[in-house]
Amino acid sequence: MNLKTLIAKMRKNGPNKTSSVPHNLSDPPTAEDVRQGFRFILGRELNNDRDISAQLRRQSVAEFRLSLLKSEEFQAKYKVIHPGAGNHPDLSRQ
Repeated sequence: MNLKTLIAKMRKNGPNKTSSVPHNLSDPPTAEDVRQGFRFILGRELNNDRDISAQLRRQSVAEFRLSLLKSEEFQAKYKVIHPGAGNHPDLSRQ
């Protein structure tokens, strides 16, 4: 499917189509959850398959997501983007 076809399909389905896709944050993460988490939260691809295996041991998608948000890597990037916001309460929770 080329980009033009994909855009046309998205326009036809409307903007709320993606909201109907169920996702439970209490479910264990899948390999795709891990890949997407690294892309969207850390802004990079995984280094190797061992990174996926390590993250699949997490109890839930929510725990996985929080681990990325609390990581030193994310904290360093976040502070560069938003100086002075490093003590945000959501990021400092245990």
